[in-house]
Amino acid sequence: MVPKRLAMLLKLFLFITWLLHIAWTFRVIPSLPSRIQVHFGLSGEPDRWGGPATLWAMLVISVLLGNLLLLLSGLGEGKPTRFAPPPKPLPEGFLAVFMSFCALMVGLLLFTGSLSMAYWSLAGPALHALAIIELLVLLAGVVVFSIKAARKQAG
Repeated sequence: MVPKRLAMLLKLFLFITWLLHIAWTFRVIPSLPSRIQVHFGLSGEPDRWGGPATLWAMLVISVLLGNLLLLLSGLGEGKPTRFAPPPKPLPEGFLAVFMSFCALMVGLLLFTGSLSMAYWSLAGPALHALAIIELLVLLAGVVVFSIKAARKQAG
């Protein structure tokens, strides 16, 4: 029962992130210049420029990718698949928590990317650092969930 509640909480945070992203995009686009930074290198410096419409693309990608991950979380929950039947099914809700976590982190990462595009001159390095932290949290979560899934299936 706890995994289902945790998955619902993560989904709630994801939907709040999307609502904030949507409201922010509507509010900020009219005030942006015609040319903004749209890509940043590993050093954190902008290396590609484009128009404010790129922020709409970030929002659409965030919502589409997040919904895809949430859709995948319900497929094969606790059931063997034709590709790789697990030796032991995962506990109910485990996959939903994992995919909800991934969707939330991707949503946050894309929202931070949009903020970086719009506010690079004001807070670029801080936003770049935040994006790196979010990416590390996502990667750490994938590793932790993978280890837990392997242990649950083995034991």
